[in-house]
Amino acid sequence: MYIEVLEDIFESYVPPDAYQDDWDLDGLQDAIGQQYGVPVRLSGQEVDSLSRDALFDHISTALDAYYSDKRQTIAPEHFEGFQRWVTLQVIDKHWKDHLLAMEHLKEGIGLRGYGQKNPLNEYKREGFEMFIEMTERIKTEVVEYLFKAQFTNASDTELARQQRARPQRAIAHRGNLPGHEADQGQVAVQTVRREGEKIGRNAPCPCGSGKKYKRCCAA
Repeated sequence: MYIEVLEDIFESYVPPDAYQDDWDLDGLQDAIGQQYGVPVRLSGQEVDSLSRDALFDHISTALDAYYSDKRQTIAPEHFEGFQRWVTLQVIDKHWKDHLLAMEHLKEGIGLRGYGQKNPLNEYKREGFEMFIEMTERIKTEVVEYLFKAQFTNASDTELARQQRARPQRAIAHRGNLPGHEADQGQVAVQTVRREGEKIGRNAPCPCGSGKKYKRCCAA
């Protein structure tokens, strides 16, 4: 995805048919920084002497090295899971927006007939264009999130989360932990125990009224 996004950026700032003097290297550098959060140096005689393809390879190599270093900051299985989670979240959000936009398009597509256009053909054409735009937004957003994400030590983070959650679970199920008084912001859970023998609801009430327990003291 990040290579495809980079190709789109190049189309804007380093067009294939443009002369090298017409390349917008400053704009390209800013766009890369905004999209990837990666500082790429695009000035100097070395860069100025590169061809368009060589410049593209120079930048893509720098991005690949940056992302490879990021992958090393946490365990591989955690990183792969994070990539999947980000991708699915972005797809889900944009797919819902796309379905809503298609509903709006469907509601107003009949008006195309007033312009001597076939509403069905226009619906297919515009719907396809909207789908392509959605996929481009998904790629751009996924790449930006993944490249700009900052990770802390996963094991330390998980340990801290467990340490915070464990007292809360214990308090909820077992009352205060030893050394944790109720005035420290936690409310102890107390179990109410019944004293004496259980009285059946249809048994005579022990108060001596002569009524059944369920219609007297238990009412």
